[in-house]
Amino acid sequence: MNGFTHFDAEGNAVMVDVGEKDVTRRSAVARGSIAVSAEVLEAVEKGTAAKGDVLGVARVAAIMAVKRTAGLIPLCHPLNIDNCVVEFEIDRPGRLIHLTCTVKVGGRTGVEMEALTGASIGLLTIYDMCKSMDKTMEIGGVRLLEKTGGRSGHFRAGGRSTGPGPGPAVLAVSGVKNSGKTTLIERLIPRLSERGFRCGVIKHDGHDFSPDVEGTDTHRLMTAGAAGVGIFSEARSMLVRVGGGVDEKELAGHLGGLDLIFLEGFKHSGHPKIEVVRQAVSTAPVCAPETLLALATDLPIRLDGVPVCHPDDITRLGELVESHIRKTTGK
Repeated sequence: MNGFTHFDAEGNAVMVDVGEKDVTRRSAVARGSIAVSAEVLEAVEKGTAAKGDVLGVARVAAIMAVKRTAGLIPLCHPLNIDNCVVEFEIDRPGRLIHLTCTVKVGGRTGVEMEALTGASIGLLTIYDMCKSMDKTMEIGGVRLLEKTGGRSGHFRAGGRSTGPGPGPAVLAVSGVKNSGKTTLIERLIPRLSERGFRCGVIKHDGHDFSPDVEGTDTHRLMTAGAAGVGIFSEARSMLVRVGGGVDEKELAGHLGGLDLIFLEGFKHSGHPKIEVVRQAVSTAPVCAPETLLALATDLPIRLDGVPVCHPDDITRLGELVESHIRKTTGK
């Protein structure tokens, strides 16, 4: 059945026979994240959530889920787990809680599903314990980072994905009007490209814009009243849709194969961001400090816990952005 191992020749679902495989040391590492509000993040860090120790309970839930994976995923084999480690990382600027689940076993089949199940249930437990404060929390990016053992050998995430994955990292470059947002993005993209990262940009226009050149076929069709027009060649493509209702998240879904999407503006959003503050146009940051990945300024400003760089220090700013990409995507 097209290479799928869980179907027989007639297309029936079957449990793979692993009886002839060698017993080897196997491990798997899975990771996922949950985006939370500032209120939830503070409660988790300070241990003031109404239901108690959020991360402690989530850790136990993840370990229990690892041990019960065969009872949840129909065709998984029951395994005697040797070890399970669940770790958390809090990303304050991005308001994210990252969960990493590492599972080890000596057996005839791998523990990828156990690690992925543990990560998923651990994140769901965080949601359950904090939903009274915030029902808009979002779980995402659950993926396999690494596996060892077995015939397929060593797998490590980091090459560009050829299928569904965690999606690109998102980073807003914000500031007041004429602060230099476009210039900073324009200077960061070549540096990140040299490092092997593919970048895209989404910009919000508060008024309206002309998406095409007057006189072209696509412009004529839009003028005639088409609700949407798409055009593509081997080199590029463009999609224009009339009507509101789209936001940066939906638009980002159309930009496939990227490692990072820059959002230009979005200073009042919850997205992680670099804020540009230049003394020629402003004197103080306007973004919420907890959302800042860094402050790019030529003023003597200091913010607790926020790296401060000169806007021309593209090397340091590029390092911070690259770290953000790797944390978010696992690449």
